[in-house]
Amino acid sequence: MSDASQEPLAESIPSPSQETRHAESRAAGTVRSDLNQAASDRAERAVAAHTAAGLIPASKFLGRLSQLDFNTLGEAVRTWHRIAAESGDLWFTVEESVARAVHDSSRYTEQDVLLRHMSTLFLESTWFTSAQPGVRIRAAEPSAQYVATIAMLALLVRDRLLPDEFELLYRPFAGAIPVDALLRE
Repeated sequence: MSDASQEPLAESIPSPSQETRHAESRAAGTVRSDLNQAASDRAERAVAAHTAAGLIPASKFLGRLSQLDFNTLGEAVRTWHRIAAESGDLWFTVEESVARAVHDSSRYTEQDVLLRHMSTLFLESTWFTSAQPGVRIRAAEPSAQYVATIAMLALLVRDRLLPDEFELLYRPFAGAIPVDALLRE
């Protein structure tokens, strides 16, 4: 064989240093991929932890709410009436923060589950019946359900709200259902 016929063959065989560089490059790519996957897994676990951290107290809130007597529920509604009257648009601006937090955190599924349970609770409760008419607490059932729902959703996305926002939205129930008790149970 002539030297000319062996040159292309020699050029096509990578030198040991080229093989090493290619191997290092592949290994670096694999390491980057593994690191990216690990970071993604950590992020998913963090999101899941935050979601659970909100879903658990929101679910417990429903249980505690179901145990409230009619007068205590009425006091929560009256507290909300005072807040709304005194704060002007602040309540509704902060309520919008809950909607934004649910959207930004993609907690629609959790919200839907909680809303179904809240609706069932109000439909099946002994509140707002002929024996316990809303006129006794100066509120209609939708008002009570609304203020309870906002408090519950504020718990769901508490990690996404400013402390003052959460405090305002949860205040109607703060005395009857202390948030610390929901976090400890």
